[in-house]
Formats: sequence, C-alpha cells, structure tokens
Amino acid sequence: MHTTDPLISAFVLIVLAVFILGLILKELKQPHIIGYIIAGFILGPHVLGIIKQPSLLAHMGNMGVILLLFFVGLELSPKRLVENWIVSLCGTTLQILVSIIFVAIISFIFQWSWQQIILLGFIISLSSTSVVFKLLQDWHELNTK
Repeated sequence: MHTTDPLISAFVLIVLAVFILGLILKELKQPHIIGYIIAGFILGPHVLGIIKQPSLLAHMGNMGVILLLFFVGLELSPKRLVENWIVSLCGTTLQILVSIIFVAIISFIFQWSWQQIILLGFIISLSSTSVVFKLLQDWHELNTK
C-alpha cells in the first residue's frame, strides 16, 4: 500500500486554496498576501479544521516564511542596498526598536521575559518587512521614491 506524506497533501491543498483565492483577490484588485492569510485561516483548525496537527501547522508556517523570504531575496539588489545604506540602516534599526518597544508594552499584560520580548520584536520586524515588501511589489511601487 502506498501512503502519502501528510505534509505534501496539505501543501497541495494550501497551494490550491491560495491559487483560487489569488484569482478572486486579483479581480477585486487586492494584494496576494491577503489570500495567503485567508487561506491559512480557512484551512486551519479554527474554521474548516482541515489542517489541525500542531506539528504540520508549524512545518507549513516555516515553509511559508522560507518561501516568502526567498522571493523577497530574489528582488533585492545589493547595488541599490549599498547606494541607500543610510536609509536601510536607519530604517531597519528604527523598525526593530519600534517592534521591540511595542512588544514590551504588550508584555506588561502577559508578563513575558525580556528574552521573549526581544524575540517577538525581531519576529514582528522581520515578518512585517516581508509583508510590506510583497505589497509594494504587488502594487508596482518597489522602484518608486
């Protein structure tokens, strides 16, 4: 008997859902990233419950982040990064600091440790950069001032 890895089946289902939602959102002139979020919400354990194993959810989340960062990396130009190093350095530093401060404010409610605050600040900073970069790319605003 031939068995299929559940990760492959889930991945195919997610790609199909994202493709269909992508077509719908394209007609509505909305960014593709919204389709990714909606697909995860619908297929996840809280709506349809198609993908509910915690380990599978973690693997799919990791694959999504890896793919998003890969495509972001394809668009980066080292030459433009060096030319605009002041904006890149100051913007990145400010974004990380604001993210960490935001998480620190929230941490008063949840009593998080300083290690958790820094980790979540960096995670928010990294993921928001990827999302904004993808939105700018979808809106053809990446090469504008």
